[in-house]
Amino acid sequence: MGRGTGARAAGEKSAAAALADGDERPDMQTALSFLQQVKRELGTEKFDTFLDVVVQFRCKDIKAEVVVDLVVEMFDAKECLLKGFEKFLPSACRDILPGRLKNNVGQDSSKQNRVKAEEGLTFSDDDGPEESDKLQASGKSAAGKRPHAGASEEHGGQPPQKVARKRGEAGDMDLRPAALSSRSGQGMGKMSEEKMARAQLKNSLPPNKIQENNPKEMQQIWERLEKRVEARVQEIQADPQGWIPSVDIQDILNNTVDESVIQRLKIAGVIKIRRAVDPEEATRMNTNIMADFTSSFGVDPTKPETYSAIYNDLDRKAEPYGGVQQMYYSQAQKDARQHETLTKAREWLNRIWSSVDEQSGEQRILPEVETTYVDRWRHRLPGYSVQTGMKEHMDNGGIGRWHDPAYQQVYRHIMKGDFDKYDPWAVGQRTLTAGDTAFFRSFQGWLALTPQGPGDGTLEVVPMVADAMAYVLLRPFKEDVPHHQFCGVTETSGVDTLEITEKWHGAILKAKIPIGSVDTGDSVWWHPDVIHGVEAEHKGNQYSNVLYIPSAPMCLQNAKYLKKQSQAFLDGKPPPDFPDRMFMERDSWKDAPSSLTLAGRRQMALDPFMEDALSPSEDPEDSARRRELLLECNRIMFPTLFRPASSTSGSRAPKVAVRAEVAANAEVAVEVEVAVTAEGTGEGAGSPASVPKEDKMEGVTSEFPAGEGR
Repeated sequence: MGRGTGARAAGEKSAAAALADGDERPDMQTALSFLQQVKRELGTEKFDTFLDVVVQFRCKDIKAEVVVDLVVEMFDAKECLLKGFEKFLPSACRDILPGRLKNNVGQDSSKQNRVKAEEGLTFSDDDGPEESDKLQASGKSAAGKRPHAGASEEHGGQPPQKVARKRGEAGDMDLRPAALSSRSGQGMGKMSEEKMARAQLKNSLPPNKIQENNPKEMQQIWERLEKRVEARVQEIQADPQGWIPSVDIQDILNNTVDESVIQRLKIAGVIKIRRAVDPEEATRMNTNIMADFTSSFGVDPTKPETYSAIYNDLDRKAEPYGGVQQMYYSQAQKDARQHETLTKAREWLNRIWSSVDEQSGEQRILPEVETTYVDRWRHRLPGYSVQTGMKEHMDNGGIGRWHDPAYQQVYRHIMKGDFDKYDPWAVGQRTLTAGDTAFFRSFQGWLALTPQGPGDGTLEVVPMVADAMAYVLLRPFKEDVPHHQFCGVTETSGVDTLEITEKWHGAILKAKIPIGSVDTGDSVWWHPDVIHGVEAEHKGNQYSNVLYIPSAPMCLQNAKYLKKQSQAFLDGKPPPDFPDRMFMERDSWKDAPSSLTLAGRRQMALDPFMEDALSPSEDPEDSARRRELLLECNRIMFPTLFRPASSTSGSRAPKVAVRAEVAANAEVAVEVEVAVTAEGTGEGAGSPASVPKEDKMEGVTSEFPAGEGR
């Protein structure tokens, strides 16, 4: 909404005063005349924004460089306005404008030549999306999963096209006209406010302060980083097939993994675990999920034309990017998530990380207590151009990687140029990042249900986790980046995805390689900071099917999410913040808990983990920290069963009845007698004689029946 007539008149006077504020600049009347010209050329809405920018500049709320960037963008190369504006700039700022105009012209030229014939869309020079073919408006939102919790490597995109194209955008990007036009009500003013806020954020961060106080030091930081990146790229290019480590599941189970494998994993951030699931068992999973898929979606995998039932833009059941399918609770998916061997593999991966915050000494994660993060699966047909790939991106944080106080602590060494001190495997405050549906995945990953390799429309990675992260974080502070811009953060990418583009990140993209060949039952895992994408085309001759299953250690952040996720499971709904597109019969969810093992129910927060889940330790302090963290997590997930110590008194606590829902429709319930005792008393119903050893837990003194305890 534009401002009223009176308010606009007052704003014009304030802006004119700001423009004419200086001995060397035109007078007030000239300023007012210029403002009238701006109003005629731009229209009311953009004019109001221009007034705000000028007034904020006068109040020193934003810097001259930011003002110039914003005004050049608003004036859109209107030479008469730009020349008029230049007269009103302070003399010390007038040398800024010619450089900005040159950059702007160069960007306009590059936009015209950007789109290649085989690509349907690509990233623009301003890191925003640009359409290269007509998109049909569906009138619906993309309903894509938020990037940091979506289908691991592949999420975001655009509707299916009838022409061949390479791949969709990364992140939660709805590029249809209907979605793009939904921003029209915000106007240019809103966009400028966001940019000004980002410019102010950038000004407050350590790299900018280093640049202001000692430009030579910042230059030296960049030179060191570029040398590190270049050296690492050369290592990867010298042996692309052997760079990504691989280990057999038996070595993990027997604790015989060679130390060189772990060291390479810590550098690359990626690993393949062979035979994580027996190939015959994985093949059965594939057969079962394909049967569920074809019956629920009404498609015939031997006839790609039948997939129009899925990718029909008027009634879309899935996004075309990467072949991600909106299925969450098929039996094959549940079996894989609770699979004993695959769980052991995930626990091993969790242990690659430190579990204690090195600054506070607090226990952040329990590596040995693995949980379930419900995600979707990928089914990609060979030669089916409607299913696109995915451009390179990084999940688990967009602008938050610079803005979030927890991430600022995680990356504090990088932001100061102390690369050698940064440890990407130190958990730090990663489990304290903001967001109602935030979830810490120690590794993103998938289980292969079919053989696949390079050319089969599968995963590509930039396997140098620490150096690439440093480059991404510091790239916005180079002189060629506009003051308001954080490279990779766009207006459409969502808050939790960074787009990695050739323009800003070409040096590290030289290290991009395919994941390599995997067989049925193999699994692939990558650090949450690893840059990854999906091949544009599937040129193979069989399905490329994977189940998305990350590593998810127990922590306070994950406990909060698991509580919401378990209720969604019982209700027959998608997990928190996932698209509400479930096409299997709702009745099939009524017996969902009974299809899980005890381990599966605990991983889904339907039953609590007890002390037997914790690894033994000879360090009493370590044991106490782990025990307390597990108790706190259980209190979050099961507040009725695990009460704080202050909620009970005396040596013996009263028994309480807990209703445990075991069906989505809540028609079946069981009364469970649970005795809750004060912590540390060791008396009453909590005595060892009344509690089985494997289920003994402080605060709870009952063995839970299978499928109950919620």
